Amino acid sequence: MHTRADVALRPGAAVTRTFALLEVSSSTFAEVSGKLRDADYGHAFHVVDGRDVVDMHGIALTEPAADAAEQSVAAAKTSVICTLFLKLSWEQRQQVKDMLSDTEKTVIAEALEGEPNW
Repeated sequence: MHTRADVALRPGAAVTRTFALLEVSSSTFAEVSGKLRDADYGHAFHVVDGRDVVDMHGIALTEPAADAAEQSVAAAKTSVICTLFLKLSWEQRQQVKDMLSDTEKTVIAEALEGEPNW
């Protein structure tokens, strides 16, 4: 990581901003800069030492939220698993429970809320 760069906020401006330069892959740079350009964030683009940079002051990155299709598939999977689980005998349920992680047990317990002897 290049430690810092001083960039005029506008060409010829006396006010500068200092920031750290973090190199990312070309594909990441293209994706981020494309989204910012599409959102009309042209003010975020500068040239430092002959290289394009994106000043992300006030901009935070996040992972995409799960879309409705992914949530629907997850709900369907949980429903099928719970339906199959309820068809097992009590002894079989105990064997399955012993193989599940705590997270999996929590998901099933929440889906089967109110079901005795899940």
